[in-house]
Amino acid sequence: MSSTVPTDEAQLVAALTDVLRRKREALLSDDPLREVAFVEPIWPPLLEALAAHAARRRAAPDTPASAELRAQVAALQLEFDTVLNGVNVWSEVLRRSIDVARAPLQGAYGSGAAAPQSLGRG
Repeated sequence: MSSTVPTDEAQLVAALTDVLRRKREALLSDDPLREVAFVEPIWPPLLEALAAHAARRRAAPDTPASAELRAQVAALQLEFDTVLNGVNVWSEVLRRSIDVARAPLQGAYGSGAAAPQSLGRG
């Protein structure tokens, strides 16, 4: 994706949908943190531009969005929900993996063996 933020509302929604699609694909990869699409800092300018469009729409509620734009926003919402679900799944997998990794140490060496440790700075 280019570094310029689209000014057209429909193009902006399409760009956000594309970013979310790439985030979803990165989450499904073997190593999501290695994927550039997962860590690229594209969110702030796109979300700021979308907020400006949303503010204009709220200020003029008598000007409804076109059917095409509503469909694009629905696709964006679906991608968002899918990425959020993927992040929640990865979070749960990591939490359970940490719990499983701690269990053998706790059983053999006591409950303090796998407890989180401070670096002693406070």
